[in-house]
Amino acid sequence: MPKDIPLELRDASLVELGRITARFATLEFMTGNLVSWLVGPNDDAGRVIVSAMPFRRRLDVIDSLVRLSTDEPELLEQTKATLRQATLAEDRRNSFMHSMWCEQSETLEGEPTTCAGRLKFTARRGKGLRQQVETLLPSQMREIADEILSAFESLSDLWFALGKAGLLHSFEVAGENPELDDIGHDTEER
Repeated sequence: MPKDIPLELRDASLVELGRITARFATLEFMTGNLVSWLVGPNDDAGRVIVSAMPFRRRLDVIDSLVRLSTDEPELLEQTKATLRQATLAEDRRNSFMHSMWCEQSETLEGEPTTCAGRLKFTARRGKGLRQQVETLLPSQMREIADEILSAFESLSDLWFALGKAGLLHSFEVAGENPELDDIGHDTEER
């Protein structure tokens, strides 16, 4: 690799990569809890099942368990839309986390700007070797983190809808337990 490529990113870009990582970890954690609550009354048994399960498999299991538990069209459509959103969030997160990053200088609207450059190679059956190159401002990286947060909020809404329908074994309505009131909905900057 040429020595003149600045591999250290600016703090603003590193913060946004961290935000993407942390928000996806929260989304992934929620998928594990949802599988556990759909499986049965013993949360630990469900956690054992999902602990070695990749994210996509968790989504498949959520879909299958919901279909097994209900034929309510609105609930099935909400599940489908939520899992599609979660899949897209994972795809975007993976493209970021499995990339090489470097600092790049760009001129945007006539002004020199420092951006984060992303480089990734993929090789897939039927497509061969592909190279992905992308230059992003921290604000654009924040949009990805916000998409992941939105997927988490949709999953939280699904959790609530499934609980109200009586499909979750470990479910309490927020308001009855003060600790549940703000789960996943604190979007204020810290």
